[in-house]
Amino acid sequence: MLQEAPWRDVAKALQEQRAEVESDKRTLERHMKVQRRLLNDMQQWVAAQLSLQTAPNAAVPTWRDVSLLASPVSRWLGKEWILKQLYDQTDHVFQKYGFPSPHLEETIQGHLSWEFNDEGYVSMYREQNASSRTDFDGTHTLLSMQALVLFDIWRLPDGRTFVRDLKLFSSAFVLHGPSLPRIVDAADYCIDISDVPPDRQGQAFATRLQDLLNGKVTDMRSKIIAKRGKV
Repeated sequence: MLQEAPWRDVAKALQEQRAEVESDKRTLERHMKVQRRLLNDMQQWVAAQLSLQTAPNAAVPTWRDVSLLASPVSRWLGKEWILKQLYDQTDHVFQKYGFPSPHLEETIQGHLSWEFNDEGYVSMYREQNASSRTDFDGTHTLLSMQALVLFDIWRLPDGRTFVRDLKLFSSAFVLHGPSLPRIVDAADYCIDISDVPPDRQGQAFATRLQDLLNGKVTDMRSKIIAKRGKV
């Protein structure tokens, strides 16, 4: 025999159900608000471009003239678009600067060239080679890095130029995941610290990277001086 539930229990159940529905409604309203803002942002962003593109154009580096929006979701989509644009341009840029097709497997030894004019110069470094390194197999994972680059350039009273250059960068890490093992991170700079005990790998990495940078800077300065001597 069925018994009727007390009216208080029925009222409580209905109240709980109503609260759940109202909570879902508020969540959907917030979601719709975000989506409306995103749609508005994207309309403005597209309108700011010279023309509407259905796909990235390898011949038009429009990413150089694109600004990112403030909304986190819109900003993320903008970064995704720029990244795809850069990727789509890759072959075009390499061809522009005289690189042969990678399918030919031709080697270009590290080559630094200079183009001087009345306003200054542009330097270009090119290198292409095949490697037997196996650690490249893991580079399909997109890595992130926290970085800050700051230049401060101003003129001294005696006419000289004073330059302050600050760069801060973290170890590479998987988005929302851990940092790379130090030995793997060092290998990205062509530095091998596998011969160093784990507790000293950090210092070894820093020392060897500094030595590498010092060598590159010295070599670049020598080439600049030699080039200026020929002009």
